[in-house]
Amino acid sequence: MEGSRPVCPRCGGLVDWFERRVVRSGSGVRVYVYAVHKTGGRVRKCYLGPEDSYVYVSKTHSGDGLVFFGSLRRDRLKLYLSSIIQAISSADLSEDCLIGKDF
Repeated sequence: MEGSRPVCPRCGGLVDWFERRVVRSGSGVRVYVYAVHKTGGRVRKCYLGPEDSYVYVSKTHSGDGLVFFGSLRRDRLKLYLSSIIQAISSADLSEDCLIGKDF
């Protein structure tokens, strides 16, 4: 029953199964998700991102209230736009506050 298989958000192919990889480090545990495609004896994997959010890139944008998600999070674009609108509404956009204004 091919029609009931999910579509890979990365390549558009049909997903045979999802693989979760648990990575432990000094800073904690992260889970990364892959879509697995099997054709004959060949297995191909598409990286879909972290199970929750991207830690580093979200930290670098935390002042703007942005949190970035992997492609499994279907509502991520709506969340990004909402956060960006909120950041713009509350930002001080006067010329004195611009970084690199002398360049």
